[in-house]
Amino acid sequence: DAKASPTSDEHLFDAISLDELKSEVALDESIRANGSTFAPAENWKHVFLTGGTGFLGAYLLKGLLAKEDVTVHCLVRAEDEEDGLRRLKKNLDYYQLWDDTFASQIRIVIGNLDRPRFGLSVEKFDELTNELDVIYHNGAMVNFVYPYYALKPVNVDSTQDVLRLASSAKLKPVHFVSSLSVFMKGDLHENGSCYENANLEEVGVPFGGYGQSKWVAEGLMRAAADRGIPMTIFRPDNILGDRTNGILNTSDMTYSLVRAIFKMGSVPDVEIMGGIVPVDFVSDAILHLSQKPESFGKTFHLSSRKQSNFVEVFEMISEMGMPIKQTPFQQWKMDYYDLVKRFPDEAFHAFLPLINQVGGHRLSLPRLDLTNTLTGLEGSTITCPSVDEKLVEVYVKYFAKSGLMLPVDS
Repeated sequence: DAKASPTSDEHLFDAISLDELKSEVALDESIRANGSTFAPAENWKHVFLTGGTGFLGAYLLKGLLAKEDVTVHCLVRAEDEEDGLRRLKKNLDYYQLWDDTFASQIRIVIGNLDRPRFGLSVEKFDELTNELDVIYHNGAMVNFVYPYYALKPVNVDSTQDVLRLASSAKLKPVHFVSSLSVFMKGDLHENGSCYENANLEEVGVPFGGYGQSKWVAEGLMRAAADRGIPMTIFRPDNILGDRTNGILNTSDMTYSLVRAIFKMGSVPDVEIMGGIVPVDFVSDAILHLSQKPESFGKTFHLSSRKQSNFVEVFEMISEMGMPIKQTPFQQWKMDYYDLVKRFPDEAFHAFLPLINQVGGHRLSLPRLDLTNTLTGLEGSTITCPSVDEKLVEVYVKYFAKSGLMLPVDS
């Protein structure tokens, strides 16, 4: 079973070579700008959004609807349009974002990212190519256990279809939400910097199918840019709740790990450096940067100005009344395996491959270069957040309210 045995994990994660991955970056020859131009951002009327029923997607959708004359065409898996709108509304309601005036600006496109042309008829696809002005491709399957080929239809093939949509009939910019997983290597403790403009072929094969699928999708985006298609790539850090109410996506991987830590009441005593970023900052930054012509062709890292030491963050949480102790790494790892066995229906097992890669010393994700982001946000009201006591307190209040901190039921 791939979930339990470290050796099978290694086999799973080394299963693809750099040459194989490079050969996956094969953008269809017909996908090119063909010399056509596109409408500037202030004239965008018809927007296509994937992943609108997700966490970041809810905030992007709300932000896109802020312009009254904009119609957002949302790709949704649904029985019919009514069901699709109900799913979007339920999602935005959950994050306290829904407003009844939104319904008139939303058009439901029933489809699925893992199907060719998103499962749309040729006629429907053509209709969209003629109508749309801009595309936000935010939908993906996030899974740290699945190998590359299991994630390829949703995360890679859909990107090819998005670029086909962007380059047919009239040219449309594509704003693509990627992931910092493209940098994640097997030796997770290696230091260094992740540059926004890094050549991913030099970075090499990332760890796990998810990072690999995003690596290939980014390759397709850059190939499209070389052929004249305007695009931007965004790599958000670990996204947590917004700065006002802290509401978190409870089906998100980050939430599962936080929940596991609360259930165990402990964190490993290794120094873990990494980034946490509120969802409202991520969506605000994407919407602002994507509407500036000088952003085209660039990649943006969306993170806090400096990395957080997660042990310190949990110390703050302890001081706020939720005691979390530090446990030696090997002991913590055994406790985690035990937790996975006791709660097989939870998503806790999804982190085993990552935990198996950690040797029990300082675990530092490489420092992030934020040059493009900081330059692009200059002069705006959007600032890269700091993970301070004020933000942690917002999250702790939400954790308490959501029942995340309830004692473990053994």
